[in-house]
Amino acid sequence: MPGHSMAALASYPELSCTGGPFEVPTRFGIFPDIYCAGKDATFELLQDVIDEVLDLFPSPFIHIGGDEAPKPRWKNCPDCQRRIREEGLKDEHALQVWFTNRMARYIESKGRRLMGWNEILEEGLTSTAVVHFWIGGRGKLLEAIEKGQDTVMSTYLDAYLDHAYSLMPLSRAYHYDPIPKELTEKEAGSILGLEFPLWTEWVPNRARFDYQTYPRLTAMAEAGWIPKEKKNLKDFRRRLKIFLKRLDRFEVRYAPLNEVEPSWFRKLFAARTILVPQTKVAGTKD
Repeated sequence: MPGHSMAALASYPELSCTGGPFEVPTRFGIFPDIYCAGKDATFELLQDVIDEVLDLFPSPFIHIGGDEAPKPRWKNCPDCQRRIREEGLKDEHALQVWFTNRMARYIESKGRRLMGWNEILEEGLTSTAVVHFWIGGRGKLLEAIEKGQDTVMSTYLDAYLDHAYSLMPLSRAYHYDPIPKELTEKEAGSILGLEFPLWTEWVPNRARFDYQTYPRLTAMAEAGWIPKEKKNLKDFRRRLKIFLKRLDRFEVRYAPLNEVEPSWFRKLFAARTILVPQTKVAGTKD
């Protein structure tokens, strides 16, 4: 919320800015219609949904998304524009901050904390929100962390299991350092942990899921727990061969070791070459 909500708006079109009608999308993407921030009925529904989520999950954090929420509908919506005037907001971006803070207050009233992707990080965001960093706005993120904003790291090029091994091989996953070098030891305490996402638009079956996930998730787990100065890729590779026998017992169809780290990438990584993808990588075959 407020974006990536087309399935809900197909059932409750009155909670959009235009009134619909909508169909549930059968493809992934960023869609222009999002929850209307000017209607109180929107928050009544979302609070009901949050209540059900709280009953299902005991976690202290509730992730609301907050990413990829286009603003054109809000810009042309009388209800949203009225909300902006009544709340004394600068623009539609400030309206999303107001939206997020309102949901944060409700979630906090239930004893939990709101979490959202780093698109929620704008001026005025409540200090209690946890920012989930994935891409862009690094300077803004560092400023927030320095002020004590709690953060979870999922840097796009280093933590997304969507990527093919040609882009994010095992060694890159192992060497991922979630703590920006600019931070002091005290400031680094605001980084709560890491997440390694696998968005399954590119994953048609369990075999593909296993292939994309393992053995990189093993390397990423170690990246999250071992201090940077104690990392040893050679020793990790030695131990990994033993660990893979455990995955064999559970019939996990992990990527073969000769595929997880192409020889050409080892040379590039050793030379500290930075790769910047132009498109999302679908990956190699099962």
